[in-house]
Amino acid sequence: MILVQSNVRETGEKINMEHLIQKDILLESYTSIKAGGRAEYIAQPENYEELSGLLAWALDQQQDVNILGSGTNTLISEKGVEGLLIDIKKLRKVHTRGTLLTAYAGSSMESVVKAAGDAGLSGLEYFSGLPGTVGGAVYGNAGCFGHEVADLIEWIEYMTPDGEMHKMRKDQYLFTYRGSPCKCNGWIITEVGFNLTPKPSIEIQDKAKGYRQKRRDMGHYRYPSLGSIFKNPSIEGIDERISAGKLIDEAGLLGHAVGAAKIAEYHGNIIINPKGEAKSDDIYQLIEYIQMQVKKKHDIALELEINLLGNW
Repeated sequence: MILVQSNVRETGEKINMEHLIQKDILLESYTSIKAGGRAEYIAQPENYEELSGLLAWALDQQQDVNILGSGTNTLISEKGVEGLLIDIKKLRKVHTRGTLLTAYAGSSMESVVKAAGDAGLSGLEYFSGLPGTVGGAVYGNAGCFGHEVADLIEWIEYMTPDGEMHKMRKDQYLFTYRGSPCKCNGWIITEVGFNLTPKPSIEIQDKAKGYRQKRRDMGHYRYPSLGSIFKNPSIEGIDERISAGKLIDEAGLLGHAVGAAKIAEYHGNIIINPKGEAKSDDIYQLIEYIQMQVKKKHDIALELEINLLGNW
């Protein structure tokens, strides 16, 4: 039995790592596009003590650590992921007090949108229907319909690789387009506080329903995918970013396929796995082909919005 001391457990009780850690697990079902290799080690902590204990174990065993939420924005290599992969989806809890909504990192964005609407707190409804977790949305500063998650953040609690907890206010650090200080520094988000605006619940819920329907109408839920693959590029002299999907469409790439991976015919910035048979290598090769063709057509280099995980 392998026991590890957690930095955040006040009782001094040790955690059984054998109970938490699984070996050699196929990761296809852990991502929304249903592709990927195997994890050398994977664990799903249910509280911060277990999370800290897992980090201590990885440090002791000299294992690399990667974090995974819902896998809705992550392409996992067919070659797998070495070291310890920590799946945070069981770290979920949502609470409201006054105009503050707090959520653990593993909470789904849909659950916080609902909780905010029920409490009569406005701001998160723009993210209705956004797949993924709170941690993932904050990590990548998700944006929807002209709004960014960072606009609503009051504070973030995070854990560093040594298992220590920290707290920062949003105004202490810089958030960028699809970027955050957590992403830049490798911090593990544990909990987020959102500062929201009181409004009638029915008004918020109606807006949330409308944004969810917009996503459905745009085809976001038709087939397994990772949502937007590329960032919308910024061009010198132009105030607004250009739609990556439009550039891909203008390059004549809608419907183009590599293996079983295909560019959606209804949205250029979405790669789908329509039959569930695509491999990560197919998807990655298609990504590279898109970048090459858009560069050739528009002389614009598309940057990835998704995260690449594993050995590429």
